[in-house]
Amino acid sequence: MVDLADSQISAILEENEARMKELRRLIPSEPVSKRAQLLEELSRLYSEAKSYPSDPTLYEWEVKKTDSTPAGGGGFGDCFRGLFLGQHTVAMKCSRSDRNIPYHVALRRAEREMKVWKRLRHPNVLPFIGSLTLGSPPKLYMVAPWMKNGDLSRYLKIRADVDCALLLTQIISGIEYLHTSVPPIVHGDLKAANILISDTGEVCLADFGLSEILRDHGNNNRDRINRSSTVWDLAGNPKWQAPELWSGDAQRTIFSDMFAFGRVIFEVYTREIPFAGIPDAQIVLMVSRGEQPSRHNEAEAKARGLDDDMVELMKFCCDLEPYQRPSASDVVGRMRSVLNLRKASRLLGPFASLPLPRPGIRPFSGPSGLHSSFPDGAPYRVDVRNVPGMRVSSEPDIHARKHLNPSIHRFRYNDNLAPIKIGYPLSPISFNTPGTSGTGLSSDFPSFDPRFSEPSSLITSYSLASSPWYTVKQSTLPSLKENSQPTRRSFRVAHPIPIPQIIPDGKLTVAIDFGGTYSAAAYGSSQIEGGEVQQILTWPGASGESPKVPTRLLYDGDGRLMAWGFEAKDASLEPGQYLCENFKSYLGPHAPNSDQLNQPSSPFPPKKTAQDLMTDFLSCLWDYVKLQIRREVGRLADFDSANFWVSVPATWNSVDHDEMRTAAIEAEIVRAGWRDRSWQERLKIITESEAATAHCTYLTELHQLKPGQHFIVCDAGGNSVNLAIYKVTGSLTSLEVAQVHAKLETNCGSVQLDIWFEDLIYMLLAHHPLVNDVQSMEHFSQAFREREKPIFTGGNVEYEFLFHCHDANVTDDLGAGIIGGTLRIPGTVLQSYVFDPVIRELLDLLEIEYSRIPEGIDALFLVGGFSNNEYLFAHVERKFNSRVAIISRPSHADVATCRGAAQYGLTQHSLVSLIVSPKAYMFVTILKSDEEDRIRRPAYIDLATGLCRNRLKYLINKGALLQRGQKLSVMFGKRSTSPEDNEFVLRIHASESSKMLRYTDEGSKELCRWTVNLSSLPSFQEQVKNWRGSPFVTKFQLALEIDSTEVRGYLMYGYEALGMKVFDRLS
Repeated sequence: MVDLADSQISAILEENEARMKELRRLIPSEPVSKRAQLLEELSRLYSEAKSYPSDPTLYEWEVKKTDSTPAGGGGFGDCFRGLFLGQHTVAMKCSRSDRNIPYHVALRRAEREMKVWKRLRHPNVLPFIGSLTLGSPPKLYMVAPWMKNGDLSRYLKIRADVDCALLLTQIISGIEYLHTSVPPIVHGDLKAANILISDTGEVCLADFGLSEILRDHGNNNRDRINRSSTVWDLAGNPKWQAPELWSGDAQRTIFSDMFAFGRVIFEVYTREIPFAGIPDAQIVLMVSRGEQPSRHNEAEAKARGLDDDMVELMKFCCDLEPYQRPSASDVVGRMRSVLNLRKASRLLGPFASLPLPRPGIRPFSGPSGLHSSFPDGAPYRVDVRNVPGMRVSSEPDIHARKHLNPSIHRFRYNDNLAPIKIGYPLSPISFNTPGTSGTGLSSDFPSFDPRFSEPSSLITSYSLASSPWYTVKQSTLPSLKENSQPTRRSFRVAHPIPIPQIIPDGKLTVAIDFGGTYSAAAYGSSQIEGGEVQQILTWPGASGESPKVPTRLLYDGDGRLMAWGFEAKDASLEPGQYLCENFKSYLGPHAPNSDQLNQPSSPFPPKKTAQDLMTDFLSCLWDYVKLQIRREVGRLADFDSANFWVSVPATWNSVDHDEMRTAAIEAEIVRAGWRDRSWQERLKIITESEAATAHCTYLTELHQLKPGQHFIVCDAGGNSVNLAIYKVTGSLTSLEVAQVHAKLETNCGSVQLDIWFEDLIYMLLAHHPLVNDVQSMEHFSQAFREREKPIFTGGNVEYEFLFHCHDANVTDDLGAGIIGGTLRIPGTVLQSYVFDPVIRELLDLLEIEYSRIPEGIDALFLVGGFSNNEYLFAHVERKFNSRVAIISRPSHADVATCRGAAQYGLTQHSLVSLIVSPKAYMFVTILKSDEEDRIRRPAYIDLATGLCRNRLKYLINKGALLQRGQKLSVMFGKRSTSPEDNEFVLRIHASESSKMLRYTDEGSKELCRWTVNLSSLPSFQEQVKNWRGSPFVTKFQLALEIDSTEVRGYLMYGYEALGMKVFDRLS
């Protein structure tokens, strides 16, 4: 029961934004006496609730400019002090115009900055309140909160005790937010002067005048012109600029941002401007030689924390080669490690002299993709045999669960707990305990997990075989007692691969499984029932508890929604009404084409599309789920910070994903709230098979599989069956899987049983009057769907299934099987005519998927509503029991997708992060001939040039692992004789063979001839602009990307895709 106060608070939180919008509309028209009261309320929403106007256009009565002279400024703009809502000091920035910068250029520059800035919402980015136009000629002012601490340079001078590592962590967190936005955003002018400090000492990135949204390049000439003035291109300062920006056709990138961050590290620790007092031309020469700025106060910088690791990170960021620089995400992890390690050192006490791992600078990728703790990538071991009183705590460290790092555990020294990080084991670990003897190695030890029989036992050493020693200083530790004899103890852990743990951040996770016939919703939080997933079980119109709700909508003749879910399912359909179901099938690879959708017999109401129906259903479902969660958990239902996971079939492509995302946003499943700065990022799309895999991870033997083994997840639902093959790729310390193949089949779901049953009763009653009684026939079908189908285990001659007629006085007909008002169907008939055809289709589908893996399948997991059918499960076991070691159906199998998506969100562990390339993909090229060509294919060689035709160059091998979303780029060149010569043709081949092919006649198949139009490429446009009649060469990048459904090629310009071509469809 939720008390009234909680519900009022929740309502106020949701209404803040709407109230602010209403107040801004009312205030100008209200009398002066009432206007002050409304202004006070609007001001309170801004200051206390931190709400900002949803409409970025401000009114003159909201903001007043209080200073006539600038309070500050930069290269292109001035900043004035102002007053917002009569109470709050704000900064008002406008672009500067003078005889050197025309007014229209200044205005365009301000609009460009506002375009980038207004979309940003992050704790470490200066908030954008809005904009307004003042003065004559009118100037566009951008309004932001006033930061009385000023910029970072000023703050560092007045605060000698500032935490440098914490400041840098906040700076790089803001940069990471920009770089990982969709599309990515480049700051373009990062330096201490453009980083402001809030009243509470938090970093806020500011000044987005040189920022770029990467997708804008090349869409049209307008954006290119807007930024391509000489002034814009030369903007910035070589003290912070990356060297690649000094060329004429420079483009700011995320790599140039990371270079500037390296200079900011220098500023933070030294309190100096890099290369201070040195002319720009000389700076260019020094940087080109790889020189770093000099540190004049070395001792002070070291006292502030500038150690060797930080110097190395600074150099790493300022590498002359852009692609060698780390990403913002890499540096965020490193900086957080610095902070965590510093906290740990305060707790270690006598262990302070232990050589704990320093945060590495360059990432080391092992087989699991994990990073070593040492810069050289070496695993390590620590000799603590001289440390008495050291015990392993029986409970895993909560911080280890938070960071999903199974190699962090709490060690107990006396009564103080301190986390110590242990390197990722590459071989068996041994434990020495006092008072025993023996030297045997422990066997099959996959990860460091101290849960053995005696958690209080004294561990005096742990080691990794074949790894260097990092020893403790003997002088700081007491020696062991003479009668202590160290011995080795072996033990085995319960699980070969640790299961991801729930992140204890307290945030709510909501999962929605939008199904073809039924949908479901679940939620969870580390604060609710110990992190257990909670299923929504009560639905409007349902006669009892149900984990699912029918995916159905009822509309009137004018397209107005009348009912949804159970209420739509049970409603009596009147003439002119529309009962809409199975509208999910209008997306994905099996969706009807546009001609089919435009048929006069369209199942949709007037002016409604499949997208509209998805939005309507999701809106109804979410409105109810939101209320139900509030009833169950009260104030813990914080939807403003919750993460939402919506599942889609694995065979849907990126366009289908975008349509589902759009429907979910339009249904307001996630929305911008008064505390929300990045609301769209909280909506996640997850494939159904991936979510089901997460569910199986916790409730089946999936975690017992070893790296290299394969398993199938069969999601047998109503309309369709989704199958996905996965390969375990994780190390012994972290479960990760790669998707090998995904397939969707539409003719073997449980709905097919309904179709076969209807055919059966129409056949049995072909000569009986009931065949024309719609209500009776529907009554039979409903009884089969709800009663007999879920519990069918097989039929025999003696057993009959009874279906009561809608009219009990119906005439008996022994030939039709109607006796005493009941339709009697022998079990063997129901089995042979209804169940066997559908189950045969499903078994054949599984057999095809099994045959895709030559090594065989090691586990088969059945989920989905149809998987609960015992007859189906028995057939699957019978067919595959001798070939598949593990055949399992987890509990809650019918809602595995929904619960798995919620579990996925609670752990934040990217379980399926890789794709296995199903084929080898290559392109046809001409290469210089060699001896092998002259022997094997002399006819392909041009004697005049010595070049060999029809050679294949691989883009990717069959079976190779790729990160999801990874694009593999190859550089090409095109020689053009004129501006019209702008097309490049690339012949793409594919091969199912793992053998490396050399020539086009060795069995590869030509997929397409990709005609790449280079006219949209900025580098080509520049060549055309300067063309004087001679041939010219344009260099460009083409990239390959593989996902669950398609293989695509891209024409790339930096990180932006200017063109795309689908080579191959995989599902």
